[in-house]
Amino acid sequence: MDEVRIARRVDERAHKRGEASPTPSTRELVVDDRFAEVLAKDLGIKPTTARTAFIGEPKVRAIRVSEWALRHQPDSPEKRAKMVLAWAKKRGAGAFRPDDHQDETLSGVLEQEGERFERLAEALARMWVEYPEGLAEAIRALEQARNGNGS
Repeated sequence: MDEVRIARRVDERAHKRGEASPTPSTRELVVDDRFAEVLAKDLGIKPTTARTAFIGEPKVRAIRVSEWALRHQPDSPEKRAKMVLAWAKKRGAGAFRPDDHQDETLSGVLEQEGERFERLAEALARMWVEYPEGLAEAIRALEQARNGNGS
């Protein structure tokens, strides 16, 4: 019994100093792909729906939300799916969690979207080679629409 108390005190002191605890808290155990599949099976919903609602959430919270959905809609997997997604959207949970580390500078956007921009640039270059007049016409139409002269 004394060993448990000593370990708990050491763990609490480490937590106060911001160090990782040797024994993880239940808050540190989060939903991954495998656990989302288990929840999906229990709820009778698609694994993608469970991942969307619960990925990265504490496992205990995901279990409680799953129990809530099962309690309120025991006969309807479709309604349970809607419930857990609505829960996640409302609380910014799972895939709906806001990205606090998003870099909105031009270089940050280019780094995040670089591959898409490269594919777009390649497609535009091919289009310019194959259909220069058509692309020029499309660009003029976009400029006119942007300037409010869309005719």
